[in-house]
Amino acid sequence: MALSILLLCAENRRTFREDERGIVSAVQLLDPSLQNLDQKYPVSVLASLVHSKSCRKQMVAAGACVHARKLAEMNVEGSKKLLESLGRGKMWGVFARP
Repeated sequence: MALSILLLCAENRRTFREDERGIVSAVQLLDPSLQNLDQKYPVSVLASLVHSKSCRKQMVAAGACVHARKLAEMNVEGSKKLLESLGRGKMWGVFARP
């Protein structure tokens, strides 16, 4: 919960993005099998970072799509939007740029 509040500030997001382990650890918190964790907080952390192309690639590589899909089925707040944002950049890579 504290991390999601800290990442509201742009400087904190920039610092968090620089450390590669931070994103991987946040993706691991998305795991639905964790019982004592309110899943909306890790979702909000990753949703605040998904606008960066490099962060989005790290999240997908760490398996965030699988966890976000499971959370969307469980109707966790913000997980559907996170899942859409993670899949957003894939289609534009198919088209050639002039």
